[in-house]
Amino acid sequence: MPLPDVRPEEPDESQLHFVVFQVATQNFAVQIGRVKEVLTYRTVTPLPEGPSFIEGVIESRGRLIPVVDLAKRLGAVGAADNGRRHILVLGVGKQMIAIIVDSVQRVLSVPTANVDPPPLMGHTGGTAFVLAVARSENQMYVVLDIEGLLATTQKITPDQLALS
Repeated sequence: MPLPDVRPEEPDESQLHFVVFQVATQNFAVQIGRVKEVLTYRTVTPLPEGPSFIEGVIESRGRLIPVVDLAKRLGAVGAADNGRRHILVLGVGKQMIAIIVDSVQRVLSVPTANVDPPPLMGHTGGTAFVLAVARSENQMYVVLDIEGLLATTQKITPDQLALS
């Protein structure tokens, strides 16, 4: 699924651009520069004895890419498979990782003034996977920290997910 190019000719530091998607009933976002590809859902090849949220791997453009089920990772109950599920292939450092989402909504441009760090939730976290909160048109979007999704609790790093 091609994404419309919303990047201006000259860099505009007053706007940030995100790909917005849904997992269960929650709207999330990632920085558009992280998104390398949006794929319709396809069969994922499972790998034995991995963390429960790692579904397995897919092949895309000649590369094996590990796949994270975002609903499982976030502890959310995913929407029923309605044929709209997608896989977002994201760049994480020098590696690629894919996340399964219930639907891809749109590309969103948000003024930098409407993007705030997550609120502090004490020592226990609650925001370990949250990079920021973006506000647009009376809605809020949780901007995910992709490294945080991989590194917390089970201490998985992008390098550990690298498949040669």
